[in-house]
Amino acid sequence: MKINKALIKEKFNEYNKLYFNSELPKCEIRIKSAYRYYGLFKCKFDEKYKKVTCKSITISDLYDYTEETLANILIHEMIHYYLVQKRKLFKDSFNHGPEFQKMAKEFNEKYDLNIQIKQDSNYVKLLPTASKFLFTILNIF
Repeated sequence: MKINKALIKEKFNEYNKLYFNSELPKCEIRIKSAYRYYGLFKCKFDEKYKKVTCKSITISDLYDYTEETLANILIHEMIHYYLVQKRKLFKDSFNHGPEFQKMAKEFNEKYDLNIQIKQDSNYVKLLPTASKFLFTILNIF
């Protein structure tokens, strides 16, 4: 499946309601041609004011997602967001620490998902239109 920003926004809203009780504020959704990741959550934390700003979720458009793999990847990024936004766990969230792992495991068991902690290169296949040349140069796979 080829993705676009409108689809990811729609899925974000759907999963926010289903899995996070609509507790996550909207964040910027980005689509990027990234080989090194399927999804990425970014934010900035102001130590002085204890405030989170510049929140975004980026999904790579170089992969051929199924409904299931896209859901698992987007929910993975939303768990990062939840831990930062609601629990104020910054280091734990970005390092896939114990709280992230616990939440991912709970989601997998409760909702029959397959949220992975580390990116597996066989989990989602590259789209036929993406260049494998760059993969070879970067020694990704």
